[in-house]
Amino acid sequence: MAQGDQTDFLSRLTRTLPTGWFPSSAPVLQSVLSGIAQSFADIFSLAGFIASQARLRTASGAWLDAAVYDYLGLSFSRAAGESDASFRARAMAAILVNRNTRAAVRGALLNLTGQQPQIFEPRFTADAGGYGTVGTAYNAAGGWGSYRMPFQFFITAYRPAAGSAFTATDAQIQAAVVSVLPAAVVAWIRIVDPSAIGSLLDINFYLDKSTMA
Repeated sequence: MAQGDQTDFLSRLTRTLPTGWFPSSAPVLQSVLSGIAQSFADIFSLAGFIASQARLRTASGAWLDAAVYDYLGLSFSRAAGESDASFRARAMAAILVNRNTRAAVRGALLNLTGQQPQIFEPRFTADAGGYGTVGTAYNAAGGWGSYRMPFQFFITAYRPAAGSAFTATDAQIQAAVVSVLPAAVVAWIRIVDPSAIGSLLDINFYLDKSTMA
């Protein structure tokens, strides 16, 4: 007997009967009470199921899909054959992810692809450097800064490495960037294979010429 099952409710109902009203063996009475007890057990089980589906951490099946839709809309969906545990973990990470910062963009891509992206902001002196500073060199490090590109930056995103635990399409990579961007900011995205790691932003990006997303 477990709490809330038919046997439990039958025992509870039997204890409420007045002493001496019925013989110790009453098959008809037992049948009637057993039917009522089963109804109560079904209601108890349904109440527990409803309670579990009301929380993202415990929802399952179509109820989990509906809960994720409430939070993230059509931009986030379950992959074909994906388990509840995997889908829930991805959804909770997407809900709680940092947004609106350079670190948020880097983190979103790292979590999706397992690869560190290259990010270059033309107006950010730590990226572009300056005369008389260290850490930059023509065709070796850094990039050409410009104040004519406010609120814009360049991203080189890398596809997941072959054989790794990460899987992501180019469309998913673009969506990951868009999902964490602040308003009114433009991100120029280049998506390449991991073999291109180490290439230079300043010689790979050409406005109006390079292939960008």
